[in-house]
Amino acid sequence: ENIPDTFEKKTELEISLNWGMSTSQLKLGLYSDVVNTVSKVLDRSPRFVDALVRRGEALRRLKRWQDSVNDFAKAMTMAPGNPDVLRGMRLGLEGLNQGFVQEDQEESSRQRLQKQRENLERLRIEKERQRHEEHERKLAHEARIQQLKEERLERERVRKEKERKRLLKLEDEKK
Repeated sequence: ENIPDTFEKKTELEISLNWGMSTSQLKLGLYSDVVNTVSKVLDRSPRFVDALVRRGEALRRLKRWQDSVNDFAKAMTMAPGNPDVLRGMRLGLEGLNQGFVQEDQEESSRQRLQKQRENLERLRIEKERQRHEEHERKLAHEARIQQLKEERLERERVRKEKERKRLLKLEDEKK
């Protein structure tokens, strides 16, 4: 008879100590600690509605929306009309919805950024192609100029050769 009483008193003491500690942690804004401490309380007393509310609130403050909503849903099954439970559930669902909206916005931003990167890459490739084409045109132009110079030099060489031959012929005729 004495052992069960001692066990129950020890359990009640642990719950009381952890509950008090979670109150201080909550006031200090130590939400992760609140979650851990209140989880110990709920391990000993799973139907403690206020503990579910407190942990749900801490989870909400940590933006762990789904976990928060889960705690408030459990509390709601035990205390359906409790205003703290209803308020927590509403705020948790709003946060969850806001989280989805934010995720959608982030995904849209990622997609826009990806499109911008793709566009920049296309522009870079197009610019490189244009530079290459311009370089090829320049080389072709320089080659054509070189060809025209060589043709002009050849014509000049042929003209001088003809002139030399004509002068030689005139010299031979004079003799």
